[in-house]
Amino acid sequence: MKVDIKNDNFIIYVNKYLINYDMKNRKDIEENIKDLLIRIRKIYKIKLSGYYKIKIYQNDLYGLIFECIKEDDLDFFPDFCDLKINILYDSKILLESDDFFIFNNNKKTYKKGNKFYINIKDLNELEIIKLSEFCKIKYC
Repeated sequence: MKVDIKNDNFIIYVNKYLINYDMKNRKDIEENIKDLLIRIRKIYKIKLSGYYKIKIYQNDLYGLIFECIKEDDLDFFPDFCDLKINILYDSKILLESDDFFIFNNNKKTYKKGNKFYINIKDLNELEIIKLSEFCKIKYC
């Protein structure tokens, strides 16, 4: 699991091996997001209050990516957190790197500008785990 925090917004990357519920089941995801946010709040000392819009990108090969954007503060309830959840199933996930050779000369590597990209569907599980540590994860 990896967390990127920018001001009141944050992105949580959860590998499929850390998920012990059905990633395709909306109800399972919604029930487990509360536990995930509580764990993140304790570890990273994030103050979670207000109205958040959460986009969840689901991919069978990677896992789940939670993009949490704070929309507004709730003035009357300072400790209250309201979530609007949108789940995008079968999202496309690319790995981005400045170094071409990190992808081991894979023929499915794309180049745009000075960056190199590879779709995770062109990798095996071990490669996905290794590369996700060293590459930036792009999703849509």
